[in-house]
Amino acid sequence: HRDLHSFPTRRSSDLGIDTARPMRGAQRLLDMLGSAGMPLALVTADGRANTMAELDALGWRSRFGFLACADDAGEPKPSPHPILDFARGLGLPPSRIAVVGDGHTDESMAIDAGAGLFVRLLS
Repeated sequence: HRDLHSFPTRRSSDLGIDTARPMRGAQRLLDMLGSAGMPLALVTADGRANTMAELDALGWRSRFGFLACADDAGEPKPSPHPILDFARGLGLPPSRIAVVGDGHTDESMAIDAGAGLFVRLLS
């Protein structure tokens, strides 16, 4: 059983390496999921350059085997396509995917993709 988990970070409006701060519990959750062998994806409304800078600052770049950013080709979040692409890459139906998010667009994306679980974070 493999699941999708996307875990947001808090940051100030002036996005940069010094502003990336993980939400409380994020590091522990990523450690637990990684130890369990869960493949992780990150789907974000941010651009790829900023997202990569944040992931590098946090030391998280290697944790995510799938990354979908707003400026990538294809339909960005809240389209269900990033989740569908991730599920297809794993050879799983979307109903076997869990989505973790902190907003209504995350929930809409999960529902429209047919994800099996949506967990809302309180940020």
